[in-house]
Amino acid sequence: MEIKQAINKNNFPEVKSDPQWFWTWTVRILLIVLSASIILPIFLIPWLFYIDGSIDFTAFITFSVFYHPIIIWLMWRAIRYLKRVRNNANRHITINNEGLIFEKLNGNFEHLKYIQLEKSSESKYDVFIDIDRFFAKGVWYRNAYLTVFIDGQKRRIHSFHPDMAYSYFAKNKRLMRSHFIRGIALFRPDLQIDPLVYSEFLIDPETFEFRKNEYWITFIVAAIFLILTFLGIELYMKYRMGDSLIF
Repeated sequence: MEIKQAINKNNFPEVKSDPQWFWTWTVRILLIVLSASIILPIFLIPWLFYIDGSIDFTAFITFSVFYHPIIIWLMWRAIRYLKRVRNNANRHITINNEGLIFEKLNGNFEHLKYIQLEKSSESKYDVFIDIDRFFAKGVWYRNAYLTVFIDGQKRRIHSFHPDMAYSYFAKNKRLMRSHFIRGIALFRPDLQIDPLVYSEFLIDPETFEFRKNEYWITFIVAAIFLILTFLGIELYMKYRMGDSLIF
């Protein structure tokens, strides 16, 4: 759905999450394969000890009698937990003239209305970016969240697509995010939106449209930088050590 510039309070359109089934099933299949590759070896541990001669057949049977029931019980607990979480998973997302609506798999609805948003008690901006940075395996990662204030507390909006494991991946999540920000600016002009919100999510502050060209330019530049970095490392390895890192 295209969002036009002439939008006002009287004609503010409703935007719903739009499924992208290719990526949804691609990720699901990868998760299934990954889960199977982890669970299957756990079940085969007694066999592996028996095959390599670490234990005899009697020890193998004894080990299995105690080991497999524990593993099955742990899996049963994990499945119960996943079922409980599933009931609260987001099935669909809608943005309209009232705000953001999450439809749950259990049939309930969670509303985040424009009227609920409050002034910030921490900074001059009421709608801003909250950033998490963490270090893992030698790499710094960065997650940015659109953040608002409700009931005197910060509320991060973690995503603008349903829970992919239980529903689907939304191909229009960027449109939904920009549409929600447009709704804040339109229905709550008393709230101050941090300019970093627009630059972080590549949203035009005048039209509230996602800047696709800038996104793809950034993506291509990042890809070229990574390729040149790996080629530089490859040439250095060949020059200094005579070995190839990649080829």
